[in-house]
Amino acid sequence: MTRLRAAILVSAVMLVFGLATGRTMFYNVFFLLLALILLSYLWAWSGVNWLRLTRQTRSRRAQVGRPIEETFKLRNTGPLPKLWLEVHDASDLPGHRPSHVANDIPPNT
Repeated sequence: MTRLRAAILVSAVMLVFGLATGRTMFYNVFFLLLALILLSYLWAWSGVNWLRLTRQTRSRRAQVGRPIEETFKLRNTGPLPKLWLEVHDASDLPGHRPSHVANDIPPNT
């Protein structure tokens, strides 16, 4: 079971308990979980949609025995800084490991 489904299940159980007993504690937990789910969705959405990644290569194709050169440019177009990002390239070229960790990317750069 995924974490989202577990959080939705727990919040639904809290709502049912709140409706059955009338106690405000169950309603408070339900609204807190609902707010956390919504906030985490918005945080993840903003983290992905405010990033721009461009990749440039010197040549359009790779050749055996020749080095390949790539340049990655990562831009943060949102109003919040990005503290820790990993750029992972799942290339199947042997010996090619362009993955990189970028930290402290200021906003609007």
